[in-house]
Amino acid sequence: MIPSSEFLLVPYSLMWGDSIYAVVKARNTKGWSEYSAAGSGALIFTVPDAPINVRNVPTLTDADTIGLLWDLGSESGGTPVIDYTISYNGGAGDVFTVLESNIVLLPYEAHSLTVGTIYRFKVQSRNAHGISDYSSDISVLAA
Repeated sequence: MIPSSEFLLVPYSLMWGDSIYAVVKARNTKGWSEYSAAGSGALIFTVPDAPINVRNVPTLTDADTIGLLWDLGSESGGTPVIDYTISYNGGAGDVFTVLESNIVLLPYEAHSLTVGTIYRFKVQSRNAHGISDYSSDISVLAA
């Protein structure tokens, strides 16, 4: 028989970065154990929310360069956002290719683009625990 655990759930709203205080009680074929010593130090962490409000920066956009800026999502996942990855699509269909990762300085400038092409961009955030979902995409004409 596989041992199981008993969980005591206390109604409480945890926020990213909160610490958790817990005790554990295990069960096997002989019965239940005593509760473990109280433990703390575990923290609630996850990946950040996707960036929001991705937008063109007209003062940085010209014939072969598109300037982009975005805002943090509402939750960082409990640790700071380290950097961003931007992906693009310069043609038909929904296939996106990573344009650049490890972006730390904003606004971002995509260079060496083809004049007259409509590019679609979407962005991901990364923290110590992983990478967010993609942001909504934005379409910008290289002109």
